Amino acid sequence: LLNFTVDKSCILLDFLLLKMSSKSRNHVKSLLKYRAVSVDGTVQTKFNMVLKEGQNVQINRTVPQEKAPENELDILYEDEELIAIYKPAGLLSIASDKEKEFTAYHMLTDYVKLKNPEDRIFVVHRLDRDTSGVLVVAKNEEIKLALQEHWSDLVLERAYYALVEGQLKEKKGKVHSWLKKTKTLMMYSSDRPGDGLEAITEYEVLEESEDYSLLDIHLQTGRKNQIRVHMKDLGHSVAGDKKYGAKTN
Repeated sequence: LLNFTVDKSCILLDFLLLKMSSKSRNHVKSLLKYRAVSVDGTVQTKFNMVLKEGQNVQINRTVPQEKAPENELDILYEDEELIAIYKPAGLLSIASDKEKEFTAYHMLTDYVKLKNPEDRIFVVHRLDRDTSGVLVVAKNEEIKLALQEHWSDLVLERAYYALVEGQLKEKKGKVHSWLKKTKTLMMYSSDRPGDGLEAITEYEVLEESEDYSLLDIHLQTGRKNQIRVHMKDLGHSVAGDKKYGAKTN
């Protein structure tokens, strides 16, 4: 057994990856999956549990060879044609080159196959890995296509909260640009109409401190990384978003 004391607040998965840096990400996740991690004596399986300073984390380095418990999904709504879940921050919507299994898609696929091994799910939309919120999937391709074709009519409001660096001079405003992608898959803004995909973001400051501002953000369009790019354009990157200019975590 390994025992560690938490020295500052952080996410459980991040803590485990730091303390077991010689192990692969998949190995560390399997420890959670197979109930080999305890916090203050209680077994934990949720990767996004927030640890507090002073808590004790105990790790059984040997993954027991037993059937893993069902993935824990926060299902908000389900009927015969679709499922809506709450996706926590830190969980991919679908697989990436580096991560194939630890995704909402994989968890939902396992969930529906428990009832019928032939069942499938179909991705309707995505949320960024570090964005929490409601994720909707379809149970058949017909519903998937119907939802996607009428998404702008069905989803009347796209709203987010974002913590950004610094204090904004304009406490309420709009960012309007055309988004393009670099060869390294970074998104950036062009101010030339038609030079990319049109993106419109409205924001309002809800609260602010000396170093940060909490924004209520509403999207008129839903482009990839739109909020992150537009906050960078304002000179107030989303806190922790080093890819788009953040200097703090």
